[in-house]
Amino acid sequence: MKKILALLLCLSMTVSVLAGCGGSNAPAEMPAADTTAESEEPAAEVEAPAEEASGEKTDVLVWLFSADNMQSYVDSGFVDRVNAAFPEYNVKVEVISGTAADMETQYNAAKMSGAVPDAMYVALTTFASFGTRGEWLKLDDYMNGWEGMDDVMESTLNMCKLSDGYYGIGMAPAPSVFVYRTDMFEAAGLDPEAPPTNWEELADYAQKLTIKDAQGNITQGGLDIPSIDTYLNVMAPFMRMNGALVVDEAAQEPLLTDPKVIDTLEYIYDLYSKGVSLPHDWQKAETVPFLNGTSAMSFMNLDQYVKLIKEKEELKDVVRLASPVGNEAVASFCGYRMMTIPADSKNPDAAWDVIDFIMSKEEMQIRVENQGVIPVRESLTPVYESLNPEIGDKVMETVAVGKGAFIVPWVSTLYKYYGPAHEAIMQGVKTPAEAMEEAQQSILAEIG
Repeated sequence: MKKILALLLCLSMTVSVLAGCGGSNAPAEMPAADTTAESEEPAAEVEAPAEEASGEKTDVLVWLFSADNMQSYVDSGFVDRVNAAFPEYNVKVEVISGTAADMETQYNAAKMSGAVPDAMYVALTTFASFGTRGEWLKLDDYMNGWEGMDDVMESTLNMCKLSDGYYGIGMAPAPSVFVYRTDMFEAAGLDPEAPPTNWEELADYAQKLTIKDAQGNITQGGLDIPSIDTYLNVMAPFMRMNGALVVDEAAQEPLLTDPKVIDTLEYIYDLYSKGVSLPHDWQKAETVPFLNGTSAMSFMNLDQYVKLIKEKEELKDVVRLASPVGNEAVASFCGYRMMTIPADSKNPDAAWDVIDFIMSKEEMQIRVENQGVIPVRESLTPVYESLNPEIGDKVMETVAVGKGAFIVPWVSTLYKYYGPAHEAIMQGVKTPAEAMEEAQQSILAEIG
């Protein structure tokens, strides 16, 4: 009898619990019935993504180098937009201030602690030096199915490659542009609507635009030819105009003794020795004659041009951008900032989703319109040109034939020996052939 009463009591409690769980007015604190405890055989497990089973999202850490008004872009609501696009992720963004070297230091520290970011926006120098050491993830599998491939400029895609494939995506070009002064052209009897386009015209214009005093001192240079160009920002494009590689990135070899490299430097030194340029260090803006108003033509960073016009508005209609110059080919220098994925990323698929989002046409247009970034998607060229009617077409022409730092692990060694060799040539101490042979052998001896 006691057993029967106990059984009835248990049944009554079970019915009560089931009725409470099925009603829409059940108290919030009512626990769900543990059905597995009532069955002798466990129910079949249903596999589900961890975030769905636990209700947690996948954390995705993104580091962005603080160039190209990146903080402004982040402040425009980027984090909210990317998280709305991928509700399964919790995208966290850190804008890393300081120089590219500062960011590299922080990355090395993060790697030591096992807390590397999942995606990074880095300077081309960082991309090149770290990439050739195996720090980045190969992206070919992602890139091959990426809809943006057909819209991104070929010159940009070329900057994304290391020896065996893609390891990043160029996101923000930073070109050096060919500039000239229309007032000095007019004073020399030259057509300000027809700047030089090839080496022959460039040499001719440079001499006609040069002004010297009675003692033979240059009071107005015709063309800025740097006496110091350690990082080949001016010389490398000239060498490529002449058909020289300078560095064989595929074979990982310096090619400073290439006859076309020598020929280029002979052309440059011949012009320099005729006194068409005041001595200066291209890497030090305060020494560049054009920026000081004492030269008619120059090659400078686009940022320097923008700053010049902003500080001296009277030059807006005087200083113009020209199309890039050519000889055998047309070439220019163009730095880049790149999106990449560290090889140690814990969430590479999620990192790619974020990169894909950042590189989308919609997000790129935001950066073009609000942060003034040059687009790498060809479909946005009209947008950039309409926003920058005075310079837009020339900027896009320059980027289309631009190349930045050489992607080899010993690029700093290249600069270490090329810099002094270039100075020796400009000072007339050594011939181009002598200086380049010495630099070539020094580089080979150091890199093995």
